[in-house]
Amino acid sequence: MNGAGVPGLPGNPPMLGGGPPTTNGAPKMLTAQVADPEPLPQIDDSKLLQIMQQAYERSKTARETRKRLNRRNWDALHGKFDFLAKKKPGQSMIVIPSLETSLEQVCAQLTEQLVGFKNWFTASYEGDVPPIPGLDADEAAKVLGIELERLAVDSGCMPTTYGMHRLVYDTLKLGLLESEITWKVSMVADHTPKYEMFQGEMVITEEESQRLRVDLVPFEDFFPDPSAAKQYMIHEIEVPVSELPELGFTKEQIDQMRHASPGTEKLEEQRRRAGMAHSIPSPLHRVLLREFWGDLIDPQTGDLLARACTFMTAATTYVCKPPQRIRDLYWAGLRPFIHVPLLPTPTSELHHAFCDIAVPLVEAECELFNLLADAGFHSALGVREVHTYKYENAEDAAKGIVAGMQLNRLPDSGDQPGIVKVDTGTLTQDMQVVYDRIARTRQEALRTNDLQLGG
Repeated sequence: MNGAGVPGLPGNPPMLGGGPPTTNGAPKMLTAQVADPEPLPQIDDSKLLQIMQQAYERSKTARETRKRLNRRNWDALHGKFDFLAKKKPGQSMIVIPSLETSLEQVCAQLTEQLVGFKNWFTASYEGDVPPIPGLDADEAAKVLGIELERLAVDSGCMPTTYGMHRLVYDTLKLGLLESEITWKVSMVADHTPKYEMFQGEMVITEEESQRLRVDLVPFEDFFPDPSAAKQYMIHEIEVPVSELPELGFTKEQIDQMRHASPGTEKLEEQRRRAGMAHSIPSPLHRVLLREFWGDLIDPQTGDLLARACTFMTAATTYVCKPPQRIRDLYWAGLRPFIHVPLLPTPTSELHHAFCDIAVPLVEAECELFNLLADAGFHSALGVREVHTYKYENAEDAAKGIVAGMQLNRLPDSGDQPGIVKVDTGTLTQDMQVVYDRIARTRQEALRTNDLQLGG
């Protein structure tokens, strides 16, 4: 559920009717798809690539400032601050886990308030009512509630209980750090083994049904129109080459897509979110795909070519899925994305994240705490000076005196001590007052007291 999946691709249209899987197989289509009155115009691949690249670069440029703040927030969550790189051996390098702990509390409290009870949502039909006799909105809500508690996950693994409770929890954590929440809703095939007796032997077959899937899309993989018109949305995904035949691509198409590798930028973003700089190996045999959802606008004249369409490119080199009406894929004809800011800024296309204000306070709190710790040690132990001319191996104490260290005195070095305490250190009251004030300000920024009171 990390946004790297490929549900809802134009090559995998969902079956109409929906509903939970049954023992009778996938639900059958009760009526034909709604035909659009105007056929799609013929658009050259070169123009489609221009439309994709122009929209992608425009959105990427507009989101660059927010992207830098997101990187800072992720580094702070994993305890990576700039002041730690300036520390010398022997100085404290303690990171207070206040940000991570506060985020866990915020996400847990909000998740319980949103989906922590039985009847937490209602449903109604949007647009045309699907041709399912006797299925009113209340009945559809019950079916949807069952599906939301058994969301589809990546195939090849044991079934899990990944439902809305965990999805909302993960979504809130991502939104608190990145300011935006993006879901991609789709239906994927679910293969269930079926056991039958045939001529006295057990035969295992597969039964295919459709299952609801909600992917949580990271900020770096989603590129919406930065203007108020919201004419397009672009979803950037990585796909293993081995899965391309299942998506409907031919061998010739796959050969043309092989050079559309994701590069190192995506890997760096995954490592930053994981907090492990060198633990994630570079993936092999993967291609970078971009899905375009929205209105096709001529890149030279600005004229409208077609509304509510989708197509796919392999990076910026090859159109691997031609344009298609969204209504041919989804009954409502709407884009399969839910994209909202967690803390919206009115009349703005970029929004603040919950952690934007808290992160500098957490960094200041950690840095001052390390200074207090060092001052406390110095006050108790003091600073000692080693007279190197009185010892044979004085270079062993170049990085400090540790327990069990032995220094050999030189002959005729005198009776005066060779290690002298020259300073007792200073732990002022002002430092403690400032630290307490920063801690209270950080609690206010993270709404810690409000959440504890149920606000």
